[in-house]
Amino acid sequence: MRYSQIVAQATVKREIKRNEFNSKFLSGELTLWDKIMHPVRYFKEKNTIVMSNIMAHAQDMISIVDTRGITRQLSESYTKVLGYDLSDLVGKSAFDLLHQDDMDKAKEVFARGLQNGGSEIMELRIMNKDGNYIWVETSGSPIRDGDKIIGVVLVNRDITEFKKNQKQLESSEKERSENSEKMARLLSIIIHDVGNKLNSIYGFSEMIVQEKANIKFETVMQYCQIIFNSTSAANDIIKNVIRWRNANNIISNPVNMDIFTLVDDITSSTILIAGNKELNVVNGIERGKYIVYADESMASQIIQNLVANAVKFTPRGGSVKISAKTREDGFVEVSVSDTGVGMSQLSINRLFKIEETFTTKGTEGEEGTGLGLTIVKELVEKSGGKVWVESTQGKGTTFTFTLPCTKAT
Repeated sequence: MRYSQIVAQATVKREIKRNEFNSKFLSGELTLWDKIMHPVRYFKEKNTIVMSNIMAHAQDMISIVDTRGITRQLSESYTKVLGYDLSDLVGKSAFDLLHQDDMDKAKEVFARGLQNGGSEIMELRIMNKDGNYIWVETSGSPIRDGDKIIGVVLVNRDITEFKKNQKQLESSEKERSENSEKMARLLSIIIHDVGNKLNSIYGFSEMIVQEKANIKFETVMQYCQIIFNSTSAANDIIKNVIRWRNANNIISNPVNMDIFTLVDDITSSTILIAGNKELNVVNGIERGKYIVYADESMASQIIQNLVANAVKFTPRGGSVKISAKTREDGFVEVSVSDTGVGMSQLSINRLFKIEETFTTKGTEGEEGTGLGLTIVKELVEKSGGKVWVESTQGKGTTFTFTLPCTKAT
């Protein structure tokens, strides 16, 4: 019934009663007590109209429950927000719709309110008709009859969107904090590692300058080789730091691509480095069989880092093989296996973590930053996949990662 209809009916009833009252009072049928109580009855009727209007048009969900927690009256907003008919809830326990994890807390606060007459605000989860839970901010106020509490008015405000935004904000804050920690770690790597390389360059350069009159050519060549190696290592550190930064900031542009072509380009570019160690780098992927949906530059960087890592830790005369297979979950699994020195479980546990970054020299003294595998993890996860490693000391290592299969066009 609309508010205007409620008011109209109440007005008619009030006028009828007023006329009846005046007639009876003038005829002497009413006592002085009746005359005194007439304004009280009038205000009770008016309060009923106001309450009906509130329950019909309130945006928040309002309920009146007795001291046992049984629902006696509900605002129509329960239907709008939760989807129930009011008849489904009236006469039922107000606790029936609560999330199990919130039940004890709600009952404790309800009992405390009945005992001390106070009001409290809390956040709870209420189940809607579809079986899903929404977050509400609930406040309760006691209903009194004199000094006795006879019930409670509960006001429930839907805060589901607020909770979602709050969760996103907390997630963003956590991500910012983690990134700050990573950046601090990177600065530590740069200061320590690049500093060491620059000290080496400075030291050997100084010796060449100071001993130029007496230094032998062979010694100069040795010093120059050390300077060259230190310069190359410092350059690699800076490049990997830039790559890591780009891995965090890059905007993925996935396309369908043949993983064979990607691997073939990378194995071709490693011929010189692998040849110097007499390594056999094999592309074991069949052309056209494994199509993935990923950003080409990101996928290329992943494979490039893993192949470079395998070459570094495989002794002279060994082999590196890249293979692939299709999984039932809609991903392609790509593996880079080597016959290298392998790793202990302790070393495996430290991989892929910027806070645990460590570096080990390769089989022929090759140096690194320890960032290459961290970059791999960042890029694989940004591509929607996972990466893991299996290794046996003295036998070799296999790094495996997944990428989504081709996307239908």
